[in-house]
Amino acid sequence: MLTLADRVRLEAKALEFRLPQDLLRAASATACRRLFRIASPYRERDDELKAIFLHVPKAAGSSVRAAIFGGQSYHIPARRYFAGDPSRFDAYYKFTFVRNPWERLYSAYQYLRAEHDASMAYPDHRWAALYLRRLPTFASFVDKLSDRRFLSQVRKYTHFRDQLDWLTLPGSDEPSADFIGRFENMAVDFSVVAKRLGIAAELPQLRVRNDATRIASAYTPRMTSIIGDIYVRDCRAFGYCSPDA
Repeated sequence: MLTLADRVRLEAKALEFRLPQDLLRAASATACRRLFRIASPYRERDDELKAIFLHVPKAAGSSVRAAIFGGQSYHIPARRYFAGDPSRFDAYYKFTFVRNPWERLYSAYQYLRAEHDASMAYPDHRWAALYLRRLPTFASFVDKLSDRRFLSQVRKYTHFRDQLDWLTLPGSDEPSADFIGRFENMAVDFSVVAKRLGIAAELPQLRVRNDATRIASAYTPRMTSIIGDIYVRDCRAFGYCSPDA
């Protein structure tokens, strides 16, 4: 189950998405160091490439980060990069990859559900043990999202936040990325980023079409409607339709 430190960190992360920019900038150094365990959102490779990868969870971001930056990826929202150094944020090339919200939710559930009874040494596993242990099927999970209290807790978690949350600055609903690639068009869009950065990099082959077909079959019309209502901001911002459309 979640530890006290887990709960504090989760609330701190949720607060980060609600703070006005001035307060976020004032708290940035302390928050990064104490709550998020990194001194600065900017890494050495970011400065070498003069680029910021805005990693949306469950959109192949770990593979992108490894291929281009050669290191571990952290889920860092655009607002923390801006608060950490507005001049670098404005000057650097910012890119991201987004994913169909229905497919992304299914992927996040399957990933976390698989870890619900694994080692409790990791925060993801502890979160899954608390929230997913009694929801053994994807259908039961989506049905539970109709419970507003449960939905509120789920949407605070890294893997289930709106994709827009990771890409926007306080007071704006416009993505701050210079380039928004799509998981569904990963090979082509990744090559655009690599060319812009002037690097030779390759991603592992992704079986996107097979995954999309399998995921679409996991949804009933009611489930599709529930998720469409929850992630309406992402659907409108990125032009996504339901998996059976």
